[in-house]
Amino acid sequence: MGNNLINILLLEDNLADKRLVEEMLSESNLNFKITCVKKLQEGIEQLNNNNFDVILTDLTLLDSTGLNSFVEIKIKAPETPIIIYSGSIMKRPALRECLDNADCYLVKGEIDSNSLVSAITGAIQNHSTYART
Repeated sequence: MGNNLINILLLEDNLADKRLVEEMLSESNLNFKITCVKKLQEGIEQLNNNNFDVILTDLTLLDSTGLNSFVEIKIKAPETPIIIYSGSIMKRPALRECLDNADCYLVKGEIDSNSLVSAITGAIQNHSTYART
């Protein structure tokens, strides 16, 4: 990845959480471009018009929640790594399915800059390696 720009689509409707992600990523020596949207539909529009290296998404958005949020993103961007960034560990079977199919799951309030950057770079590398095999 070197000094290349890492293009991130962040689906997050909480301004404080958005700022926290931006702050954590700014502490890294890597270059990130963050496009943030508050609604699933806005995220789908971004995916229609732009390429992203990774998608970081909450599962509770203004216009969608849970499994629906994940499935819609996965359908629209099947080749893009998806990291779920949520406020709690979800246990219902349908939600468990989307967590099992995500590239990574991060719990809000339990991560720091290093773990966020590591999750992003790891998901991109793992997805890239998997795509080549």
